[in-house]
Amino acid sequence: MSQRTSQRSAITIVVWLLVGSAIGTLTGGTIIHDLSSAAARPNTQIPYPYVTDPASGSVILADPKTGSPLLFLKVNQQLAHIVAPREGRFIYATVFNSSSLLVLDKPSFQVVATVPVGDGAHHLELSPDGSQIFVVGQKDNSVSVVDVRTSSLVRTIGVGADPHAAAFAPDGSLAFVTNKAQDTVSVIDVQEGQVIQTIPVGSSPSMPAVSFDGRYLLVTDSASNELSVVGVRTLSRVT
Repeated sequence: MSQRTSQRSAITIVVWLLVGSAIGTLTGGTIIHDLSSAAARPNTQIPYPYVTDPASGSVILADPKTGSPLLFLKVNQQLAHIVAPREGRFIYATVFNSSSLLVLDKPSFQVVATVPVGDGAHHLELSPDGSQIFVVGQKDNSVSVVDVRTSSLVRTIGVGADPHAAAFAPDGSLAFVTNKAQDTVSVIDVQEGQVIQTIPVGSSPSMPAVSFDGRYLLVTDSASNELSVVGVRTLSRVT
């Protein structure tokens, strides 16, 4: 999620329900420069968005009713993306310029651990069972696998050039990573921890998503403004 603003302009946050539909645009506050990523606070009737702000190096917990910050943590680093798992007490945010994953405690809203990951830590994705986080390293063409229970790096997997984002199949058996510089998707066998196939897609693929029934991988091709559809069972492009 991204919204360019000036220092004195309002925060604009789009809040999404878990079913994926927008419930409104919320404005308020005066401190956001360039919002990079947002994640809903779990176990609440209306999601409380956690937002990363790379320009100020901060993590913000926003009020969904007003859009104004409730909690503000300045870490003075170039934050990229954030996830807030439904279960557990921790939030995870990638730091692009220090190639690390920050672990934040929800109750205290403080950093409690820093996990070294791949160079240029960017997008991160939580596995369906909540046991692992895949962190995309844009500069060294890697995916770092982090154990959620121990907050430690388990392994590093090499992928294609300029990887952008990752997505899991609903059963957690496969992960898909878009490679913008190669116009491909790397398919990772999660249990084996290795790439098992590379699928050609459209120009400059960015965000991947797997359909709810697990049958299709959808990939946004940012250079051509198109959508590539890949069959998950066949691991081949459909459209």
